[in-house]
Amino acid sequence: MPRTPDDPDQMLYAHDLYSRLGFRSAAGITRKLDLRYGENAKSERSVSRWIKRFREIADSFETRGLDEPFAWHRMEEYGLPWEAGPLLLRVSEHLRHVADLLEGFPILTGREARWCWRIHQAAPSIEAAGNQDLVEVARAFAQRQIRTEVLSEVPDFRDLEAWLAYRPWQFDDKSMTQEGADTRYLAAVKSGFVPELRPTAGAGSDLETSIAAFQAKDLEQLHAKVSSFWPSSEQRAPLWLLPSQQARYNEELSKEKSGG
Repeated sequence: MPRTPDDPDQMLYAHDLYSRLGFRSAAGITRKLDLRYGENAKSERSVSRWIKRFREIADSFETRGLDEPFAWHRMEEYGLPWEAGPLLLRVSEHLRHVADLLEGFPILTGREARWCWRIHQAAPSIEAAGNQDLVEVARAFAQRQIRTEVLSEVPDFRDLEAWLAYRPWQFDDKSMTQEGADTRYLAAVKSGFVPELRPTAGAGSDLETSIAAFQAKDLEQLHAKVSSFWPSSEQRAPLWLLPSQQARYNEELSKEKSGG
């Protein structure tokens, strides 16, 4: 079993560049690492070793093509039924529009398409809330899975599965307060019956970098469209809300602070 790298965040980002965005050379990936991590970026030699691991994953029968951009004609390769096509084409088109705004990111992968379909089946209310909510939840599950393959971590979906089972985002949205949320989930977490939802490192890897390139007037619109499933340090919304709910929650809090 491969040894866990000393900088898993950079390795996950490099894997995203390799598989999702098509970077194949160590030099190209290293340049992107330099831009993102500065003097802490890993060397081209380290990246060359990582690429060997990425190729092994990409060539494996179980994961072949899963982390490349989604293609409808490959549905059977992903293990997806053709009836999932309308949903996934709609989600893919939504992300292509967002990718145009964000210079090529984010892009739906075959793995994320799998999780979109699974989550649609398990909790249709997520997809009903919006395409981006569905994508970000799927991406959280996909990233956990990728960590087991790229970093050789023990898979752990317990917190995500508990969140999916309890569905704490389903509450009276006239009141965006914790008192109006699904108290069964919060009580279960507090008692230790289920694990608390935790951030998934690596999800939405290039989102903040891409958003930073835009003028201030564009940021509000972009954050609303591509709000990450995991709040940034500046967000105040509870982690267990859907991305669209987090955005509205924070907007309402900002209005309250400004007296609006």
